[in-house]
Amino acid sequence: MTEEFIVDYRLNKEFDSILALNISVEGFGAALMAGSVIMHYPMGVIVGLALVVAGIMILFLHLGNRLKFWRVITGLKRAWISRGSFFAGGLVGLGIFSLLLKGGPLDLIVQIGIIIFGLLTILYSGFLLSSMTPIPFWNSPLTPILFLLHSITTGLAILIFLLVQSTIKNLSIEIVGLLLGLTGVTLLFTIIHIMVMSTSLSAARESVRLLMSSGRKWTFLGGAIVLGLLTPLLIYSYIYLSGEQSIEGLSTMLFVAMIMRAVGDYAFRSSLLNAGVFEMLI
Repeated sequence: MTEEFIVDYRLNKEFDSILALNISVEGFGAALMAGSVIMHYPMGVIVGLALVVAGIMILFLHLGNRLKFWRVITGLKRAWISRGSFFAGGLVGLGIFSLLLKGGPLDLIVQIGIIIFGLLTILYSGFLLSSMTPIPFWNSPLTPILFLLHSITTGLAILIFLLVQSTIKNLSIEIVGLLLGLTGVTLLFTIIHIMVMSTSLSAARESVRLLMSSGRKWTFLGGAIVLGLLTPLLIYSYIYLSGEQSIEGLSTMLFVAMIMRAVGDYAFRSSLLNAGVFEMLI
C-alpha cells in the first residue's frame, strides 16, 4: 500500500473507486447520448441511456443507507452531488421521451435538452471536485475540462464503433480525425494537469507523488495513459493515415480502441480520486 508515503497528510477516503465508476459511466453515457442526437442515431441514444441508468444504479448501490436516496436530490442550491443527480435524472427522462417522439418541433426541443443535460451531467462531477479547496489536486479549473474531454472522447469512441456495426458501412474519415484530435488533446491536458500540480501546493505535490508510487502508478500510467489514451491514439492515427474505411478493417480496431478508452476513462477518474490529499492545517 502507498499510504506509507504520506506524512502529516490526510488521504481522501470519501470519494473512492466505486464513485469513480459512477461518474465515468454516467459521463461517457451522457456524451454518447448527446453525440447520437447530433448524428440522428437512435440506437446510440438507447445505449447511452442504458449507460447513464447504469451509472445512477452504481451510485444507488454505493449509498450507505439506500432508503435515504431521495435526500440526494434535495440540496440543489448547495450541493453538486444533488445537482448531478438532477441532471442525470433529467437526461434519462429526456432520453426516454425522445425515443417516443416521431419528429416535429417538440422533438427538436427535446434533442437540444439532451445535449444541454448531457453536458451538465458530464461537468457536474468536475465542478464538484474543483470546488473542494482543501484538496489542491482537485481544486483546479482544469478538473472540469479534463472530465469533459475524457467523457466526450470515450462517448465518441463508442458512437463510432456502433455506427460501423449498424447500417453505416463506410465510416467518414473526418469523424476519425475528430476523435484522433480529441484523444490527443485529452492526453495533453492530462499531462499538463500533472505537471501543474507537481509544482503547486505541498498537498498537490504529495498527490502527484502518491499517483506515481508503486501502488497507483499502474492504474494511472498503465490504465489511464497507456491503455486509455496512447493505444487509442495509435489506432485512430493508423485508421486516419491509412484511409481505412471498410467495415471489415475497422470493426476490430474500433472495438479495441473503444474498450481501451472505457478502461482508461475509469482508470483516470479512479486515480484522481484515490490520490486526493488534504492540505495540512497550520
